[in-house]
Amino acid sequence: MAVLTAAVVLLGVLTVFNLVLTAAIARRVRTAPAADAGHAHGKPTFPDLDEVKAGAAIRPFSATTTTGEEVSYEDRYGDTAVYAFFDTSCSTCAKELQPLVDMTRREGFTPHQVIAFVVHDDEHGKAEKREEYLATLGDTVTVVVHRRDGIDLPFDAGGYPAFVLVDGSGQVTRSGVEVSDLDTVLVPA
Repeated sequence: MAVLTAAVVLLGVLTVFNLVLTAAIARRVRTAPAADAGHAHGKPTFPDLDEVKAGAAIRPFSATTTTGEEVSYEDRYGDTAVYAFFDTSCSTCAKELQPLVDMTRREGFTPHQVIAFVVHDDEHGKAEKREEYLATLGDTVTVVVHRRDGIDLPFDAGGYPAFVLVDGSGQVTRSGVEVSDLDTVLVPA
């Protein structure tokens, strides 16, 4: 009989201990950020680029496009704009070309609102690679091809690829290393 009493007491103590642990876990889950917070379309979001944080201002720039037109910050002021940065010697960059074109079409951006800065150094990249980039981007976006450090850029993205969404006042809304990083701002969650 003493063994049975000890077993019931031990079972009671374990039950109370289990309830305390369950309550602690429930409280922790309730106060922790939701697992899907900040996700758009089920994709995790990553912080803005270290070099281009939300709230940063665009720097004045001026460049010549592949069609021979001059583009500058002043031309874009007042419009939401996307600035994309690619390098023809970057294998990851090529994978983001079509998503940029798709996002431009999906969001209804004009070529005036989306500028792709493409680094192409003849000694580092073949002319065919440059032509592939231009063919994929087509006339959907404004394209500026330049040599590394050949022009003043609106941002120091720090690496390639990089994407920056700017509002009409010239402030960064979002930046990232994939076009989909901009979805957290462009597409309501």
